[in-house]
Amino acid sequence: MEEGFLNINIWYAALIIVFYLFSQSKLLRSHSSVTKFIPSSLIIGLVVSIVINAIPYKIEFESFSTIAFHIFNLSVISMGLTSTENDGTKTKHKTIWGGIWMTAIFTAILCLQSITGFGSVTLFNAFGENSFFEGYGLLSGHGFAQGSGHSMSIGSIWESKYDLKGAISIGLTFSAIGYLIAVVVGIPFTKWFLMKSNPSLIHEKNDEPLVLESEMEENGRTKISDYTSNILVLVIIYMLSIFIAFFLRDVVLKDWLQEYNFAQTLANIIMGLIFVIGLAMAIIFKAILFKIKVNSVLNNQIQKRYTSSLIDLLIISTFLSIKYAIISDVGIPIIMVIVFNTLITCFAFYMIHKKSRANYLSERVAALLGTTFGSLANGLILLKILDPKIKSPVYYELALMNFYSAFTLGHIMLIIFAIGEWNYLGAITGIYFITLILSLIVARFVEVKLNN
Repeated sequence: MEEGFLNINIWYAALIIVFYLFSQSKLLRSHSSVTKFIPSSLIIGLVVSIVINAIPYKIEFESFSTIAFHIFNLSVISMGLTSTENDGTKTKHKTIWGGIWMTAIFTAILCLQSITGFGSVTLFNAFGENSFFEGYGLLSGHGFAQGSGHSMSIGSIWESKYDLKGAISIGLTFSAIGYLIAVVVGIPFTKWFLMKSNPSLIHEKNDEPLVLESEMEENGRTKISDYTSNILVLVIIYMLSIFIAFFLRDVVLKDWLQEYNFAQTLANIIMGLIFVIGLAMAIIFKAILFKIKVNSVLNNQIQKRYTSSLIDLLIISTFLSIKYAIISDVGIPIIMVIVFNTLITCFAFYMIHKKSRANYLSERVAALLGTTFGSLANGLILLKILDPKIKSPVYYELALMNFYSAFTLGHIMLIIFAIGEWNYLGAITGIYFITLILSLIVARFVEVKLNN
């Protein structure tokens, strides 16, 4: 994927856009009992994915993976540029602590999923005839909780540096199955939140669509310049983040610090962290605009539409990236990992919702549940059920969580990217466990701040 990083297949990109436009048609966006709670982009992505894997023609799945990688980076940057409607000082303070709380829980769940995946594969190897690489069990947590972008980044390094064939497809499988689990399990879970608890927000309309839609209410007098300025900012930040990543990899890490082994490891993974660089730049840019009171540069309603559309595109491109033929020989251990991870994750969130006293609890748990089953797209889908008008700070907290998690999961990412350089996967799993415990301690401490 690294070699073709800047080589986008125009025809494949056009196909994704066509499928996205079809998913936004009235035919699929009707409020029937089936499509009301299932994103139309997910339906299209799943159906087309099955079709292209069944046809006898050669499909360049790597091209879809590359496009999905770029869409993922753009969607995270767009999240950083999107603001919630409540922007007061008190809300801002709470949002920071809320982002930290969500980061701690997110980190703990990712580690829990990776440990469960490792245990599932170890159990399979203990009773099975063929040995399956236990590192794929650890990858499950990253595929589920961090989504397609991370799983592609990790898989590309595993395939190119350590000759672990099929790593990208296996990682993408965990990510794509996460999308389905978020719908099949996450939506009933979220509906249960509505029935058993009192969400922090009271909705004026109970009959409005509860799926992630690209349309947002906007001022009818919005000018074309508002659309172009928003997308121009998004593209410039992304291009700058790519330039910075290349500069860090090729100049700082491979030239100035080339004598350090640690620098070489970082050089191998830096391209997979472009979204972190872009998100940091987006948050800083938005903070500067707010400080100098030049908010007119970004139209927030338009930015919400861009974010929503990018998430739909990400869902479609992720499903199209999956090559089922590669994973057919390792189906049983993958199924074991998926089943055990689903049960453990749902039980963990049930206990969090039952024991925690944090404010906006239902919204945050719904967002985290969706995020840990396939990345931000699912988190936004489930959050939209509880907060359809984007009034809570949880949307922005999701963006903060992605930024903060670069620090809480930094050591984990270094380990998982460079897994071929480690000999003791059991010791690595122990690091995941320690991180899980520390994250839960931080979450309990921050919870007090949220209630003050």
